[in-house]
Amino acid sequence: MSTEQGRLARLDAAIYEIEKKFVGALMLVMGVVMFADVVHRVFSRAPGRLATMMAGVTGQPVEWIDRVVSPAVIGLFGLFIIYGAIRSRRAAMPAPTVLLRATLALIAAVALVQGFVRLVPEGVVWAPYFSLCLLLWVGLIGASMATYSGRHLALEMGEKIWPESWRDKVRSVSGVVAAGFAVLITVLGTMSLVDHFGIWLESPEANLIPSVDLPKWTVFWVVPYAFGIIALRYLGRATGLLPVKAPPSELDLVTNAEDPS
Repeated sequence: MSTEQGRLARLDAAIYEIEKKFVGALMLVMGVVMFADVVHRVFSRAPGRLATMMAGVTGQPVEWIDRVVSPAVIGLFGLFIIYGAIRSRRAAMPAPTVLLRATLALIAAVALVQGFVRLVPEGVVWAPYFSLCLLLWVGLIGASMATYSGRHLALEMGEKIWPESWRDKVRSVSGVVAAGFAVLITVLGTMSLVDHFGIWLESPEANLIPSVDLPKWTVFWVVPYAFGIIALRYLGRATGLLPVKAPPSELDLVTNAEDPS
């Protein structure tokens, strides 16, 4: 590997590491936001689904079940789950101590949830659209990461039908063709981004993501970025400027799945 190839390879690896950390942070934020939305929807509903189901089975007033029976059932189930979690990690701890800790944890969780529901009565109404924006970023940047590691869907031009001496050239041609498609999407994505940005400049209150109120251009920038990086990686490998990343074999995937270490 030449000095120039080494520099490009290190730059590509650095971009990949930034992408990996960014995607990890996005997934964490997305999980927290959607969890908060689900918690609010479940615990702010009156009567709750559990109370409605129990009322249908027992014939008792749903309001009474929702006020008395349903909280007791949920509390006992939560105590059982927390007790089991603590017990599994502290097997030598005396049972009364585990029960006390589980009870205190349950009280803290109930206080946190009820405080959240009362402090934010309208709920996290922006969570679904916000999470969809993050999902777009995760998906496209993840595609760029997959291209780096050789796990992305590759364009195969019938490599097995060519003579062995031709296969490197065929791989290069397929990489150039794949890069061409990525460049096309990059151009189209850039044109769309410029249009969204122009509309936002003319009227900042227009062309916003619903509920989130973010300008669409702040979300769609990931399209030209991701496909631009994908195109550069395909071109770099097709021209030999970047090292070729061989995709993992089926045996490697099975071995990695069986061996978590």
